[in-house]
Parts: sequence; structure tokens; C-alpha cells
Amino acid sequence: MKKLGFSFILSLVAMTLLCLTACDVRQKMIEKQVAALNASTPMMIDPTIRLDKVEALPGLAIKFTSTMIGSDKEAFDTLESETNLVARMKKEMVASLKTNQGFTDVKRAGVTFVYSFQDDAGEHLFDITISPEDYLSGKL
Repeated sequence: MKKLGFSFILSLVAMTLLCLTACDVRQKMIEKQVAALNASTPMMIDPTIRLDKVEALPGLAIKFTSTMIGSDKEAFDTLESETNLVARMKKEMVASLKTNQGFTDVKRAGVTFVYSFQDDAGEHLFDITISPEDYLSGKL
């Protein structure tokens, strides 16, 4: 009985180490992608959005911090308009992630994308989180 218990524990430790190694490799890949993206920041995404910085977060996530040019926190006071804007933007971002070949390895690693938007004064407006379930599903 002791031998079976020890073998089980040894197998469990080996599986844990293997998982940690795989997670570490994926995290390093993410950090490399983030460094490459940050080399190009700040960058205008379109006339109203500037990408300010990109961060690798723990747990296989990438955070994009952007400024909405010409906006201020007061413009986002009404929950209805913010909710509609966030829903529309998330739908467009998911569609873009599904077709963007530039993030193939990162998407394959199961990364969560967090998009954080701020106004011209640096005040937080809203976040959009896109999980692997969002961009790997067949639905748009």
C-alpha cells in the first residue's frame, strides 16, 4: 500500500512539474510578443484610439491599455450608452481575433485578452475581456 501511495505522489509531482514547465514556456512566449508590441507604442489604432502600452499578466493574459482620443469620463456616465459601446466593441474585437493570423501562437496557448480604455486625462473608462472561449468558438 505504501508503494502505491508513493508512486501516486511521484506521478502527481511529475505531472505538476510538466504543467508548470508548459505554463512557463507559454508565459515566456507571451512576454516576448508583448515586448515586440510595446516597441511600437504609442500607436494609433484608428483616428479615435491610441494603443499606449501592452502588459503580460499572470495567468496567461495580455492587457492592452488604450486612450480614446477626444473622450472624457463624463461622456460614459450613462450606463446604457457604455453598455452598447462595450458590447459592439467586444463583438468587433472577437471577430478580429478570430481572423488575425498575427496572434496564432498566442491564441493557441489559450491567452485571455484584456483591453482597458481610458480618456484623454488617463481616467479609466471600461475594460473588455476576451477569453479563449470567445475567440475559439464558432460563433461571432
